Formats: sequence, C-alpha cells, structure tokens
Amino acid sequence: MMKCFMGRKRILIILMALTVPFCTVAHSVSRPFSKGESIHYDIKKFGIHAGEATLVYNGPVEVQGKKALLITFIASGFKFFDEEQIYVDAQTFYPILIKRNLNIFGKEETIMEFYDPQKGKVRIVKMAKGKTEEQTIERGSQFDNIYGFIFRLRQLGRIQEGKTLGLHLPTQDLQFQFIERSTFLISDQEFSTDTLRSIPKKYEVVFDNSPNRIPLKIEGALGFGNMSMIFKNRLIGGH
Repeated sequence: MMKCFMGRKRILIILMALTVPFCTVAHSVSRPFSKGESIHYDIKKFGIHAGEATLVYNGPVEVQGKKALLITFIASGFKFFDEEQIYVDAQTFYPILIKRNLNIFGKEETIMEFYDPQKGKVRIVKMAKGKTEEQTIERGSQFDNIYGFIFRLRQLGRIQEGKTLGLHLPTQDLQFQFIERSTFLISDQEFSTDTLRSIPKKYEVVFDNSPNRIPLKIEGALGFGNMSMIFKNRLIGGH
C-alpha cells in the first residue's frame, strides 16, 4: 500500500513539474519588438523628400484603469506636424485612447479619441482656436487604428497568400489583402518582403520577412496628402 502511495506521489510531482512551465509559457507573450524600439522613416511625396517620421513602441502602461501598450508616432515636414500617443489593448492592439497634436499649414488642433470596444463606438473631442467640438461614432464593431493594426500584423507574423484581414476604422471598413512576396531595395540594402494592400486602395504596407517584421514602407497613413513613409533605420529597445 505504501509503494502504491509513493508511486502516485511521484506521478503527481512529475505532472506538476510539467504543468508549471507550460502555464508560464502560455501566459508569456513573445513579440518581434521590444520596449523602446524606434523606427525612423523618410517621408516622400512623388519620390521627393518631404519630411521625417518616427514610430516608437513604448511598451506596457496603464490608461483609464486598463493595462495597455503605448505606441507614439511623430511626423514633421514642410508646414506639417503630427504627434500621436496611441494607447492600445495589451492583447489585441485595438485602440483605447488616442491623443493627437496637429499643426497643418499653421492650423493647430488637439484631438482626443476615446474608444469603447464593448459598445463599438468612439467619442472624438477636437479642440481648435479655443473651441471644442465633439462627435460620437457608433457602428457596433471594434474600431481599429492603422498603427495598432500594423503592430498586430507584426505580432501575427507572415501572412499566408490569399488571406485577407479586416481593418475597421471609424469612418470606413477596409480589407487588407496579401499582394506579393518580393524584394525591397533601400539604401543599397535588399530585404525579402511581403506587401499588403487595402481594398479599397487606401493603405499599403511592406513588411520585411525577418523575425522582426519591420514595416519598411507605409503608404496612406499620413492624413495630409499622398505621402509614403520609407524605412531609414531602426533602434532596438531593451526588454
């Protein structure tokens, strides 16, 4: 009887030893980017240099009592400046709160976007020239943000050919489609890439096929003119 009990005890210990590491791995999140990662871009219009942009992954924060991730984006050039603080859900990368400071041709605006994923709505508060305007958009589905969407795609890894992914913006629903697997030449450096394009054609994103899934080209994300962001360099943050 004692041998039987000892045998069961050994089995229980072995099962516990196997289960604990498994649970730890299952709850950890492996990402192709780390806190402090900074990606720098040249902004080009019709192939001509028009400004510079920086996309930074700031990592975990807390906003409105929720665990979130903070992504910051800054773009500047001739008579335009755009600074965005994008707080996204730590698991899904759907937006929770977005703060924007804009100066386009001398017109300054501050925009706050408050997202309610459960109700599928967003409250937009715009402040300009001492006046405040408020608008609520409700469509019954979770809204997205283009930069949160890009980081979600980096997290997902390589997209299968023929696969489409939905992008639900407050003003428009789009489908991202795999276009081609090819090479992308930047500053005499050649990258193996995947190109995804939205339908209707509004955005195009070119990802490199390394484990880092760096967005090498982002077209259509800048809301002031037909401009493209072309990869310049990437600084790696700490974990």
